[in-house]
Amino acid sequence: MKRNVPQEAIPYLEGRAEISDEQFNEWFVTDCNPYYTRAIQKRIGIIEILKLAKENGCECYITPGDDAYDYGFIIFPDDVVMYVQNGDFFGFDFCIEYIPSQGNGSGCRCNEESITAVDWDELLHQKAEGLAYARKLGAKLYPSAATFKSKHWKFDEMVQI
Repeated sequence: MKRNVPQEAIPYLEGRAEISDEQFNEWFVTDCNPYYTRAIQKRIGIIEILKLAKENGCECYITPGDDAYDYGFIIFPDDVVMYVQNGDFFGFDFCIEYIPSQGNGSGCRCNEESITAVDWDELLHQKAEGLAYARKLGAKLYPSAATFKSKHWKFDEMVQI
């Protein structure tokens, strides 16, 4: 079945005035849904941070994108693992991952407020802040990236950047 396209949709559908129900539903669920488009923007933001880290010698991974909550991991050359997630006000939060314990959990946040401008120096600063806090807690870092990968419950589903 073909349907007439709402006027506001025509620019998004390459000027076609008629589309199938399937095409309409895809357009409506994605481009018209502010929650969907914001989720895509958030995912792209995480990917950009991971690409930046990869350009500087890190190993980087992101969730496969099949659920509503995206996050990533940066594994630095010295095997320090940093978790990246979306934060408040279009910013990002960072967390140093360590061996889980009853007293310390599995990681500590590096930043108090979400970071909106992220460059390589900022990533290194967040790493240093997180490591200082982990030491203060007495947390034990993973001895290697391989150990972290084998212990993380969903690591086999992560996508390498």
